[in-house]
Amino acid sequence: EIKALLAQILLRVVEKIRQSISEGNITSSTKNVCKKYTYYFLVFCSLAEQNHKSSNGTVEQVKPKGTKGTKATKKSQSLAPIYCFTTLLPSCLHSQLSLVSLPNLTKLWSMGIISEVLLNQLCSFSIKVLEEKH
Repeated sequence: EIKALLAQILLRVVEKIRQSISEGNITSSTKNVCKKYTYYFLVFCSLAEQNHKSSNGTVEQVKPKGTKGTKATKKSQSLAPIYCFTTLLPSCLHSQLSLVSLPNLTKLWSMGIISEVLLNQLCSFSIKVLEEKH
């Protein structure tokens, strides 16, 4: 449950960052916040991919909590989120692509040079995904 919620939150934050960068609404005080959340998102993607790879792609079913001896209703079962990296992968890749394709992304860093740590996270995740697909 927490992993799925975290993924949704990070995807929303990255989308807001992308919108702010594309509209030019980034101030000097928000640059570091944008860089940190972008890095957190990339680390989350890498860790989720590693977790998925180590679990051999099995989906962890989240069962709703109930009292002993009672069965969960259909409503509570439908509300229980299921964390599955394969369903998150297209959203993660789309978010990364939309960030990288921004022409003014380099304005977040001094002298227009993207941080090596962030660039390494982005490249390593993309390469791992490509290696898995082939």
